[in-house]
Amino acid sequence: MASIMLIAASLGAWVSCAAAYCDTYTALSGEFQSPNYPSKYWNSMRCNYTFDTGYPIIINCPEFVLQSRKGGLCKRDYFTINDAGTLTAFCGTTGPSNYVSTGSLVTAEFKSNKKIRKYGFNCTYESIVDTTTVETTTPQETTTQASALLTTATGLYNSNTCYTSQRSTCGCSVTYDDSEFYTTVLGDVRIVVANGIPGHVYEVGQENANPNNACPHEVYMAVPVNPVKGNTYVAYGMGPVGIATSGAFFYNHLSTPSGDTAVISEGESFDTCSGHSDMFCRYHYHMRPSCIAEAGSCTLVGYMRDGFSVYSSCLRDSGSDYLRSCYQDNGTGDGSHTSHYTFNQTAYDNGDCDLDMANGYTFSDDRGYAYIFTEDYPFIMTGYYGTELADICYLEDA
Repeated sequence: MASIMLIAASLGAWVSCAAAYCDTYTALSGEFQSPNYPSKYWNSMRCNYTFDTGYPIIINCPEFVLQSRKGGLCKRDYFTINDAGTLTAFCGTTGPSNYVSTGSLVTAEFKSNKKIRKYGFNCTYESIVDTTTVETTTPQETTTQASALLTTATGLYNSNTCYTSQRSTCGCSVTYDDSEFYTTVLGDVRIVVANGIPGHVYEVGQENANPNNACPHEVYMAVPVNPVKGNTYVAYGMGPVGIATSGAFFYNHLSTPSGDTAVISEGESFDTCSGHSDMFCRYHYHMRPSCIAEAGSCTLVGYMRDGFSVYSSCLRDSGSDYLRSCYQDNGTGDGSHTSHYTFNQTAYDNGDCDLDMANGYTFSDDRGYAYIFTEDYPFIMTGYYGTELADICYLEDA
């Protein structure tokens, strides 16, 4: 590729960057670089970046080396941010530092000249998520916002009413701005409420487009504030098995009741946030929801039906490796079916791996027992150990 770039440059043509360097970014946070980074970028290039996360963003470029200004202006090599029609140019060794956009759609352009080449830039961006409709919560402390959804849910719980009939709400017109998630504690019960719409960009960037789209499913579940872990593992069935802090659902690791694994069988329809919608237009995750939790961040991302918390993938106490699943590929297939994996009870008992059959783990701090996403099979919770299992209840009868 480099030789092609140099030939084109020698002919005086502007060369567009490959998608590997210049792209559209819809995840809530990430990084981007100049072409060929960390080596020198090519001559005579124009490279366009689009940030469409649905929120204003913060851009930081701690490593930034372009040609210096000429006559006080960035005329030779430059990186220009177009923010709601306002252009800001950077060059030399001074790049964006805590640049805060005013708009939710930001574009940028990198241009290099015909002669001198530098090492370019390595940058990060992070969305400024509006949390006025999405709760900030920890396992120890919960803050809630008054909401008609929450009021209705608590009223149904107090009247011992739970509608469980399946329904489809396809054909809606909503966006991530319509997402709602709340929790509140009533005595020894935690009420978890959501409307099924994720609070992030969804159904974009799939390898194969998903014919379904997310629509509202207003639900609540009443789970123990202090769930009790039993000694018996019980596998989850199909459909929602928990509620994410994004407002969407958790499903188990399966794509079919016969044992096909979702990440392998359906992965091409997962969007940039690792989720997708089913035939009933319920948006859900079969693996770590990448838009609400980075790998290794050990972030609280929701609750399961037995009341235990769910965390994104976590590092071991040593800080160098993720907590490890005890499921092992048994060499009998391509990983597309549960029969291709075996839970290694001996390795679990010996401490050679970390997570139980449900992908559960007991923290040494006050988080106690919780479920953990893993970066390999089974990716998500396959079942539960809690002694009480709540229904996921709709707020209206079918």
